[in-house]
Amino acid sequence: MKLNKIVFASIVALTVMGCQENETIQHAGALETLEIVTPTHMDTRTALDTNGVSVKWTEGDAIAVYDYSTPKRSFTAEITEGTTRFKGKITPRQSNFIAVYPYEHAAENMTEQKVVLHLPQEQTAVKGSFGEELNLSVAAGVRNIDGSPSQIRFRNVCQLFKLTVPQYADGRIAKIVFSTAKDIAGELVVGFASNNPQIGTENLSGKQIILLPPAGNAAFEEGTYYMVLAPVAVEGFTLTLTDTQGKAYSQRSSATLGGNRGVICNLGNVDLVDAPVATPHHVYIDGVLHGTSVSLTAPVPGKAWSAVIKNAQGTTVRTLASAEGTLVSDHTDQAWPYLPKGAYTVEYTFTTANNKQKTSTTSFSITEDPQFGLTFNAASSYTYYLGDGVAKDVAKANSMDAHNVTGIVCNATGILPSVLGNENYGFDLTNTFGGTISSTSENQANFADITIANLGQSTLSASLTFDGVTKTASKSVYITGLPFTHKPPTSSLWSKDGDVKYESNYVRIGNAGGDGEITYNGVSIPANTKLQLGYHFYIYEEIGVTYTINIGAQKAHSETLDESWQNTEQTYEGTAYITTNALATYVKCISDYGLAQSHSKTYKIALSYGN
Repeated sequence: MKLNKIVFASIVALTVMGCQENETIQHAGALETLEIVTPTHMDTRTALDTNGVSVKWTEGDAIAVYDYSTPKRSFTAEITEGTTRFKGKITPRQSNFIAVYPYEHAAENMTEQKVVLHLPQEQTAVKGSFGEELNLSVAAGVRNIDGSPSQIRFRNVCQLFKLTVPQYADGRIAKIVFSTAKDIAGELVVGFASNNPQIGTENLSGKQIILLPPAGNAAFEEGTYYMVLAPVAVEGFTLTLTDTQGKAYSQRSSATLGGNRGVICNLGNVDLVDAPVATPHHVYIDGVLHGTSVSLTAPVPGKAWSAVIKNAQGTTVRTLASAEGTLVSDHTDQAWPYLPKGAYTVEYTFTTANNKQKTSTTSFSITEDPQFGLTFNAASSYTYYLGDGVAKDVAKANSMDAHNVTGIVCNATGILPSVLGNENYGFDLTNTFGGTISSTSENQANFADITIANLGQSTLSASLTFDGVTKTASKSVYITGLPFTHKPPTSSLWSKDGDVKYESNYVRIGNAGGDGEITYNGVSIPANTKLQLGYHFYIYEEIGVTYTINIGAQKAHSETLDESWQNTEQTYEGTAYITTNALATYVKCISDYGLAQSHSKTYKIALSYGN
């Protein structure tokens, strides 16, 4: 039996070298007897010929024949005088049949005019060929009504992957394992359309082919061997060689190979070579990220080699060479001190054990997150009053705008500035308050001052993203509305109640028998806040007047003119001190009992932090 179509290929590309037709199968005989006759060649065996193409019948070969209505029947090859015959029984008057080789790998029955064949994962090698029981082949035929011979053509179901064990490795390799991401062994479902096999691979269940030394041998001799795979396109693979001492050597390739039945893909010489194992890790010195180091194990111990590491975009990030042994890529690389997360390719050139130069590729991924931190600070007047994250400075607090937030600064910690600022990776800094960056210094970003109109507590935050890792830091600032000086309290900032009149440089409260008050709602002063109240007011008294300044519900200062001061005016200017006993949300000036011409004039109210 010959292979129908043979294609030789390298790992890089498939190249068609030649194509041969399968041999014909004839049958003749009585109604219930089918005889299959095939011409033979000089050498009759189910193995590859010396040309690496032909596959021929061997005495005792058994095929399975299905006539669509009975289980498979065994037909065994008999070779006499240059002719190979298969004889067996089929159902009377049944004209269509399917033949399958080998008998033992065919299912007992057909299903919906399809036959199931089993391709084992573990295969015993044959030097210069492959196990004859692995040459899965199928043919569809029709018995002529007149009993004359009919012809059918066996067609291959699988593909072959060829490899060569070099002389220096003779007797050193005990097992060869071919692994890929796709299923390449297991059950194949074969039907026919226009006499051509239609091969279904949906029932495959094995991702490896394990090739063992020829029967009776503990290791592979020098020579060529084949493994049989389902007709699946292999997209990248690993070839693992285990030596007689149990040490495993792995070689990886990203090449796409095969995919068609009846082709031979040439993997070339196998070698006791390790694909370099890359071990990347980020380097921290005194808790600060300085970069990434990568170590690469040697393909062949004691031999010179070099490697180029490229990222997923094809950019070279490290170039290394060594007379022997492990390559170490240090974190001091000026262009790429740090290697971001992602996939990397290693192109390496090395000297084999038999002193030949070889170039191959492998890959690795970096998944380790960088470790770094972020600090954030901002200050309102109340922040400086408390000394919250800044040095306590009451004078500074009292010199600020009441709604201004200053000292907004973001610091990246635990990462070297030359790493964070490297243009090859970069970082992203955002904030929740919409402020613009005014300046940067190493790992520090300073933001321009902002104004927060709302009273009370606000939380500002910033986020720094580096290599997919985001760190967020925040700072709560409190707007008290302090300090302020109103000279005089104006109608746009203060509300009035009762007999109140606004003048150019004072507010008059009370007159001709009316009380009055003015209220400022622009503060939110927490309890236990030390305050200093600056005041300047005037009282004119005909009949008893009391002038009071409240901070919230708490009295801060009060002056009373009793009847002994009748028809007298008095001006008060000074500073009062108070510590709030509760949250204060307003400041109020009250003039009460202002009968006749009694009244007050408020020239200034100032409120700031006290020591």
